[in-house]
Amino acid sequence: MNQEGYYNGHVPITGVIAFALQIVNYLYGYRYNVLSNEKSADSENLIWKWYAINHQYSKSSEFEADFQGYVARYMSDTTYFSLLRDMYEIEIAKLFSEAKRYFPVFSSCNNNFKVIEQNKTTTDRWCLHCPKCAFVFSALHPFITPDDIITIFGRDIYEDESLLSLFQELLGYSGHKPFECVGTNEEVTFAMHLSVERYQKEGRQLPLILDFFHTTIAPTLSSSQVRQLQEKFHME
Repeated sequence: MNQEGYYNGHVPITGVIAFALQIVNYLYGYRYNVLSNEKSADSENLIWKWYAINHQYSKSSEFEADFQGYVARYMSDTTYFSLLRDMYEIEIAKLFSEAKRYFPVFSSCNNNFKVIEQNKTTTDRWCLHCPKCAFVFSALHPFITPDDIITIFGRDIYEDESLLSLFQELLGYSGHKPFECVGTNEEVTFAMHLSVERYQKEGRQLPLILDFFHTTIAPTLSSSQVRQLQEKFHME
């Protein structure tokens, strides 16, 4: 909601960037318009009256194809594509877990990047209560150490009971996937599965959120379903 009390709605910023870059291509004669949108962006947030509602449409492969067709028909002979299109967020998180020099400086929290300064809800890189913070935390968690968690996030939010309902939405256990740029329910499910396995192997007590997953979600997963997720996310 803006200062006048009206809802701003969602700005499809990736679409805006695509058109802005296309103008640059046209002016300078470049041939390629390259982004880094992932496969997870193709997943809908919910089904409403038989319609798949996707908050990330402007990051999706559908938009990519639509935009490429528009450019080819009305503008110039350039190619618009995404380098990470074949990768899910959890696969990218695993790769990023090896880039430790960026741990103290990166962020993926929308509450930290709001245009209107007074609308920001945090002075830090992470607010630790929004869907993006929760998703990035869960995606990285299986691949980094407890010390790395503190380096990046400052604390272990799997211990935060107030976030249980949010994680339930991210898991697909209740409600629907939040209208934020987050990964799929399957990715969060598999990430928590990996985290639980790691805790058990190391003999550590499960934090509250993972304990909920272990007692409520994990028993519903068959070994074949886990194998399918391993193959889907190339984690064999």
